[in-house]
Amino acid sequence: LSMEEYRRTWQPEGWQLIIIGPTSTWRQEWGDWEAIRDIVQNALDEAEAYRWGYDEGLWISDRGKGVAIADFLLGPPKLKPDYARGKFGEGMKIASLALVRKGYHVHIETVGRELWIIFLAQTVDGTAETLAALWRSNGRPQGTEFHIIGYTGPAYEDRFAVNLPRSLILAETPSPLSEPIRRYNQLIDYAFPTGSRIYARDIYMRELNSLYSYNLWGFDMAPDRFGPKTEGDMWADVGISYLCSTMDIVSRQ
Repeated sequence: LSMEEYRRTWQPEGWQLIIIGPTSTWRQEWGDWEAIRDIVQNALDEAEAYRWGYDEGLWISDRGKGVAIADFLLGPPKLKPDYARGKFGEGMKIASLALVRKGYHVHIETVGRELWIIFLAQTVDGTAETLAALWRSNGRPQGTEFHIIGYTGPAYEDRFAVNLPRSLILAETPSPLSEPIRRYNQLIDYAFPTGSRIYARDIYMRELNSLYSYNLWGFDMAPDRFGPKTEGDMWADVGISYLCSTMDIVSRQ
């Protein structure tokens, strides 16, 4: 979108323009999975649950308090509390950029407003595309819905532990995180085509050569969420979770 197109077509319809900041080449390593991962992560942190489905593309929604326009601006990271799944508050922006870069139309409805995420063409010693959003008052009375129009790929629902059948969870033990929400490490009887997995804070992180899968809450994630901040902390959490869970299973037999 150019400024001329905005002024001619969108502004008369009441749409306001905000420039988010990064160019279209930012974070090239992000694809469909990383984008969907962070949209779902935000929904879970907001409402502890999410819904998804397909119409003109994939939609992901929650029943939280909504997203403010200021939350789309790129600035100093807004650190989330320790019990949250996300930490730095940047994933929504990167996810939106990655999806628009792949050619999808991203429409967001939230409390009191709606947005279209776009690339704004700017000319400064050449032409660059900058992530931006068109927004206006409208939206929905509760929650937020991300609509990835044109996307027909997987929703990756099995990569979020909240979607796993309860029958797969062999045992739950308290994690170090307890205030204000008690979080539980889970020992999972894996039944995945590729074998066992490590979920970090309800979200798939990596494959694991093990008899069991794990959903762990006791270690910090690296900023990009591709791994733990400290590898040893993750393995310590695996060991503690396995030991506590198997003792719990034996005590119940």
